[in-house]
Amino acid sequence: GHALYTPLEGWHDAVCSKGAGYKSFLNVVEDARIEKLIQRKYPGLRAPFIKSYRKLLADGFFGADIDAINKMGLIDRINTYFKCGMSAGVQFSADERQWLPRIENAESWEDVVAITDDLFGFCKEELEKQRAEEQERKEQLAMEEPEEDDDDQESSNRVDGEDATDEDTGSIETSSIDSQQ
Repeated sequence: GHALYTPLEGWHDAVCSKGAGYKSFLNVVEDARIEKLIQRKYPGLRAPFIKSYRKLLADGFFGADIDAINKMGLIDRINTYFKCGMSAGVQFSADERQWLPRIENAESWEDVVAITDDLFGFCKEELEKQRAEEQERKEQLAMEEPEEDDDDQESSNRVDGEDATDEDTGSIETSSIDSQQ
């Protein structure tokens, strides 16, 4: 399929200028397009394509079972979806589903590049949002001090399962530390 439909100079230029991560995205979108074109040229290949990809899915070729794939990044789920078909069970959020018809309808190399540019940008933005949210959560946790309630206070006054009073806590803790040294 690549030999018939993927322009060498376009592939080389896009890959070199935008990096390895972009190349993976471009390859997934281009695979969806060229496999559609091959199946259009040779209509009898559709069922064997899906059957063989389903076997590869069952054998773990895509990295895991469908439950694990559904936890993977968008580009991995798109790849599995276009290889194995819509009945494979690949899940997408409403925001993610917008990419499926765009990829499905890609006819030219220019379509593939435009979709990939947009998809790559979308995924980078989503990753940046996730990182910012994670950083915000970490900062929030760091700012919050655990509140001690009466149960926590009581348990901090126990040493070796025995209750200690406020006035003898210091001596028990000190002797306990001394015996550990």
